Amino acid sequence: MNKTTFNSLFLMSFLVVSVCGCGKQSLASGASLWDAKAHALKAANFVREYGKMKALAQFNSQNSRFVQDDLYVVVFDSEGVIKSEPVNPLFVGKSIKYLHDTRGEYVFDKVKSLQSDGGWTEYKWLHPQSGEVLRKNSFVVKVDDLYVSVGSYDQDINIACMAKEEEYSF
Repeated sequence: MNKTTFNSLFLMSFLVVSVCGCGKQSLASGASLWDAKAHALKAANFVREYGKMKALAQFNSQNSRFVQDDLYVVVFDSEGVIKSEPVNPLFVGKSIKYLHDTRGEYVFDKVKSLQSDGGWTEYKWLHPQSGEVLRKNSFVVKVDDLYVSVGSYDQDINIACMAKEEEYSF
């Protein structure tokens, strides 16, 4: 299967799962970027403290403390394979290595380019509730061979907050 076919099938699956309402739909745009960053840091610390297996079990549970309103943890391994995705559990085990956003940028390449102590990545993504393609920002922390990510579909005000964070540090 070539990359274009894979991307098309993956995005079609994403759309079907999102539109059909499979999984907990918790992607309203209520959380700030600071909320997403704090949630990602808590999740990364949980991996460090309790280990990969226990952490992934927690992150994949829709009833976990790691699924709060519009915040949830998505984890990828170093090959781009999804290890946790509580909102769309059908994606667990699938690779995003060749998945690109609406601008043709490979999402996982952006994730891998981040510093090991964490960083922001921004991409365009389909919002499962509204069906709109929106800007999404995720804070990603690398823990061993895992990339622990929490993001939100942000409005312009949150983008301004992120710029302030970079200006003043956190």
